[in-house]
Amino acid sequence: MKVERLSTGCKALDDMLGGGIEKDTLTNVYGPPGCGKTTLCLQTAVSCIEEDKKVVFIDTEGGFSRERLDQISSDDSEGILDEIILIEPDAFEKQKENVERLDKICEKKDVGLIVLDSLVTLYRLELNDGNTRKINSMLAKQLSKLSNLSRKREIPVLITNQIYSDIENGGVELVSRDIAKYQSKCLIEMKKFEKGKRIMIMRKHRSKPEGKEVQILITENGLEKPDKSFSFL
Repeated sequence: MKVERLSTGCKALDDMLGGGIEKDTLTNVYGPPGCGKTTLCLQTAVSCIEEDKKVVFIDTEGGFSRERLDQISSDDSEGILDEIILIEPDAFEKQKENVERLDKICEKKDVGLIVLDSLVTLYRLELNDGNTRKINSMLAKQLSKLSNLSRKREIPVLITNQIYSDIENGGVELVSRDIAKYQSKCLIEMKKFEKGKRIMIMRKHRSKPEGKEVQILITENGLEKPDKSFSFL
């Protein structure tokens, strides 16, 4: 059976994914601040709208930018904004409530993509020494609802995640750790280098090889495939 996919608008990434993000699952993109995660979300949203579908965009960190949308889109951004249901929760409890009402939104609107950028901004603000289990449980339930909704309605869910340095094991670790890893059928790491150079690495996928990577450039127009491979020297 052919797997339906939604283009991210970035050819290099689409090629690595076999055509785009899968429409019945949760895709999790993680990396450092400023690496291009929100740009990827906006670019994928534009791609979805070009398929005559609406986008639910949950912005927890104020990254949604009409100016950036103008740069990425070749069409009138005013019309594109009409197709985006923008939700801006200011607390983790509000994020939870909005995730819980997504099914009703999708029932009324012709939604083709759900974006949660970022999954963990408000989650981190709630964590303290005494409530970790409770907050982690709330996060796990949100991810479970998003995953179930994606399968039920065949709507791709794109979430972004933050990282921290894992001193004990070396490298980096997702802020949400195994909670998001378990529910995400596709995990993509973004690495940031100078002059707009980026690498995207497949860390988990249900049909593509892990460890595969592509080079991209972050430009005024969004994430683009470079004309030729670049070095980091």
